[in-house]
Amino acid sequence: MNIRVLINGIERQSNINWRTFTISEVLTSQADSCSFTVKTTSGEWKPEEGQEISVFDGDTAIFGGTITKISEEIKGRMVEIKVACSDRSFEMDGKEVIETYSNLTV
Repeated sequence: MNIRVLINGIERQSNINWRTFTISEVLTSQADSCSFTVKTTSGEWKPEEGQEISVFDGDTAIFGGTITKISEEIKGRMVEIKVACSDRSFEMDGKEVIETYSNLTV
């Protein structure tokens, strides 16, 4: 398994604590999610809310969405950042379909 994680188009798998990495796929109308922890030091790259995330297994996309929540905890000289992501369906929350379609087959 060759998992690649791109955040805003840049590969970041070397920053991820893989023991914390999860993808949850839901069969209902709820959004799929992804979460993981990043360890970094002050001044290094940090993920931010609103950044796009794409996860691939080889060349196959297995998750795509947006970072929706970040929480930081300082542990000595390291900063542990918990990252929560939601798939792209959350972008549709609050949108209303206003077109009317008639005499069409499914």
